[in-house]
Amino acid sequence: MLEERAFNIFVYFDQGIARQYGARHHRLAGDDEAKLRHLRANIETDHGKAKRFDFERSFTPDEWLAAQRFREVTHYFEQAFSHYRARRAVIYCMTPVVDGVPTVDQQVSTGSFRGDVVTQIEGRGSVPDYLVTYVRENTFHLAELLNDDYFNAIKLLFNAGHHIGEVADVLHRYARFCRAWRRSREFYRLARHICRPRTHRYNRR
Repeated sequence: MLEERAFNIFVYFDQGIARQYGARHHRLAGDDEAKLRHLRANIETDHGKAKRFDFERSFTPDEWLAAQRFREVTHYFEQAFSHYRARRAVIYCMTPVVDGVPTVDQQVSTGSFRGDVVTQIEGRGSVPDYLVTYVRENTFHLAELLNDDYFNAIKLLFNAGHHIGEVADVLHRYARFCRAWRRSREFYRLARHICRPRTHRYNRR
């Protein structure tokens, strides 16, 4: 089986800001899963040896998450892939490095970062992802989200006679709204984009 370059990509957050990423490549044979296992096994040794490249812009952690939620982020690494003359269909593993330490909260694919996927618990279901449910034909249906998440819940409690629970639910949801509003810059940046699914293999143009 022919070897190909597979990449460990590192996004470096220093004091809460990512201005650079790094790339370290390996020549590997085998199927995609075997290559990914090799990349994951070498994260600790690769992140300090990776060649660094500058992002076109800086990112906070929230902004980087927003980019992953709504956009294909692989194009940010195009300079590295071109530098190493990677194949058009490139396989890579991306890891954030926070103040010099590789940090992994949860292992997911490089497909779109969906809440219903990452919260899935076998036998217990998952939390619905509002982007999947309320983004259709490039339009974010915010009114439907507010109706389903707020008003329907309040009506169910009221009709069932749980008035104390209704008041508590309203206050809880209002507090959540206030916390989200403080981060509105990231929210509106998210809302300007639309999800595009990604895979471990990225076909470069």
